[in-house]
Amino acid sequence: MKKFWSYLLSFTLILLLIPAASFAVAAGGEGIAGEETETLPPIEVDAETIDPNADPHEDEEGTNSEEAEEDGVLEQTASPLPTPLSKGRYRIRPAVSDVRLLDIYGKSTTSGAGLQLYQATNETNQLFDVSFDSATGYYTITSVNSGLVLDVSGAKAKSGASVIQYAKTGRTNQQWILTETIDSYGNTAYEVASALASNLVLDVNGGRDVNETKIQVWSKNNKTSQRFYFLPTNPNITSTKTIDDGIYSFASALSSSFVLDIAGASNADGVQLALWTKNGGINQLFQVKYDAADGFYTIRPLCSGKSLDVSKNSSLATTPVLQWAYSGRINQKWAIVDNGDGTKTLIAKNSGLALDIAGGKATTGAKVLMYYPHGGKNQRFILTQASADPLKEGVFTISPYTNGSKVIDISNASRSTGVSAIAYASNSQVNQKFQVERVAPATYTFRSLISGRYLVDTAGNVVQEGGQGAAATTSQQWKVVWVFGGVQLINVSTNRAMILASKATDIKTASPSANDNLQSFRFNTTAPIPVGYYNIVIANGGFAVDLNGGSSVNGANVQLWSINSTNAQKWKLELGSDGYYIIANAFTKKALDIKDAGSTEGTNVFVWAKTGGNNQKWKPIPTNDGYFYLQGRNGTYLRAAGTSGKNGANIYITPTITTALKVKLVATKYSDYQGTYADVNLTTQKMIYVKNGELLVSSDIVSGAPSMRTPTGTYSIRAKQSPSVLVGPGYASPVSYWMPFIGNAIGFHDATWQSSFGGNRWQYSGSHGCINMPLAKAKELYSVISLGDQVRVHY
Repeated sequence: MKKFWSYLLSFTLILLLIPAASFAVAAGGEGIAGEETETLPPIEVDAETIDPNADPHEDEEGTNSEEAEEDGVLEQTASPLPTPLSKGRYRIRPAVSDVRLLDIYGKSTTSGAGLQLYQATNETNQLFDVSFDSATGYYTITSVNSGLVLDVSGAKAKSGASVIQYAKTGRTNQQWILTETIDSYGNTAYEVASALASNLVLDVNGGRDVNETKIQVWSKNNKTSQRFYFLPTNPNITSTKTIDDGIYSFASALSSSFVLDIAGASNADGVQLALWTKNGGINQLFQVKYDAADGFYTIRPLCSGKSLDVSKNSSLATTPVLQWAYSGRINQKWAIVDNGDGTKTLIAKNSGLALDIAGGKATTGAKVLMYYPHGGKNQRFILTQASADPLKEGVFTISPYTNGSKVIDISNASRSTGVSAIAYASNSQVNQKFQVERVAPATYTFRSLISGRYLVDTAGNVVQEGGQGAAATTSQQWKVVWVFGGVQLINVSTNRAMILASKATDIKTASPSANDNLQSFRFNTTAPIPVGYYNIVIANGGFAVDLNGGSSVNGANVQLWSINSTNAQKWKLELGSDGYYIIANAFTKKALDIKDAGSTEGTNVFVWAKTGGNNQKWKPIPTNDGYFYLQGRNGTYLRAAGTSGKNGANIYITPTITTALKVKLVATKYSDYQGTYADVNLTTQKMIYVKNGELLVSSDIVSGAPSMRTPTGTYSIRAKQSPSVLVGPGYASPVSYWMPFIGNAIGFHDATWQSSFGGNRWQYSGSHGCINMPLAKAKELYSVISLGDQVRVHY
């Protein structure tokens, strides 16, 4: 027997001295050479089928003969090895993939189930307990899901042998040698060699980053398919305090004009953190708070009060960072590392990965995810503490955090004192807009644009009162404090906080509570006047700004005239990106214009074709009594001759606000469409149908071909037929809708044979003179047009 063991030992030593290439069937490839690249079935994937009741160490060639199993374990031929990896529970990620892990096929708990590559799921068939035997120097890797260990199938020391899970035997094909390697980021990866042969290592078949890719052993080739990261389920990440608690913005070191952002200031779970152009919005601010108990920070979006969260507690690179309900769990804990250059890096406690801008470029909407720390600019952020004074002066709407579709509204657009403020569906009207004025640090008044009165706290109710020229009292002043979801408004006199109360309609006050979302409000910048059509009515009489004679001539004068319903008193306000309006007559489209762009007292105001120049730009400036001054871009104001208004009083400009004209902008209706008619434009290849001044149908068309052009002129609808057959020389075309306007020969109809409409199609696929329309548009027209309706055809 001793002689046998001597021979066996000699044979084993010879095997260990044979180069790795001697075990390979062929050379080449990344972890595969001449082998099939099939995906794994639920049971071991070698050519032979494994009997789950058989011992995989029994080999017909006698490698594991009965003589070799007297003590139940193969004799070890290697001396004890170093222990680069600590005992513990791990997920195992191959270097070929950022998002996939080693996985037991089908979550099987049966011996023989194969090891594969699969998308991370955070389930136990992707968790492995790693233990080390100091006596032998080998590791054992056990599936947490099944309690079975990783095993080289059939105990075959050959390239391509599958790795499976199997009941623990303690034999060499269930033992592994781990060797550290360092990747380009400085992170530790491992080569995992089988104790069967030190040059036979764990390998991803073909180096493929694809679900169900087979995991095998292969001759060592130093490629990425043979490197693995062992990701501890509870990594030993440490953190210290590097910044004070507070509210911060996070600008990217790639470009300080881009900051971390929660899209749309959403308060929903699952919104992914992204990079966005800096705009100062609440969705770009975060509460940062240090927990001395564990040394880590929580980072909570101010817009929602949720928490920055590593999705599904994943420890994989490219895992998205979301906002999620605050829980204080490990995947919501962060180390904020000071880089010594004014930037910080955020490291997740659950994985040790760094917050990273996807793609490494500062672009609007770039996603934020976790990645291996490498010190690049896309992992560095500039933290700037927000001002303790949350608001700015200007015109705003005020919306409750818990019901963003509503805004604070002065009931019935009243100008009277004592009228309640309510929460009402946003409609952009003036009674939902407030002039925000700063009276002291973090202390403001909110003056209604409709009335010029202030919001106050009266016996627990928020109403409008005072104002209209009077100075604000302390009862009309509100302290403003940052809270989750927005800001809290605390009345200076009563020390009670504004709150959205019963039925989500009443605005009342209550004892301040930083944790009551109903006390959180958002301020949204808004234009003082919505774009639209208005009568410009003066404050002290029944007169309006009027275009003299409704003239369409450049230089036509502007005056006051008794209020009437003519187009001469209808003006369209068009808002530019610079915050100024062009005010143009609705009918003539000519704009209010300061003659020669003058700025001296008495310079005349008339209308002129729109140029977009500064002499045609105006801004409504709220007064303190619910009206507006119209201020020109040059700082002057609209003024009228006389003080009480009279027909024909001239309008000009003044540099002095005290003599400026106070006006009320009263919404009105205007339509460029008058009457009922169909209009066919042969140049633009478009048609419209207007009924009683309302546009009902608009469509691209195909008109008559160049040799059979549609006749121009004014006609009327002569008939309606559905369906119909159009008959002419050499053709008979069924149509669903026929509406002739020249005899029974030329009219509107559907043309399903046309593949497109509009453009220059008429030049090469034109009709015999009819107006071809898409089927849906022909049906739409047929349903509303009437016999006798006028049809205008023109270029």
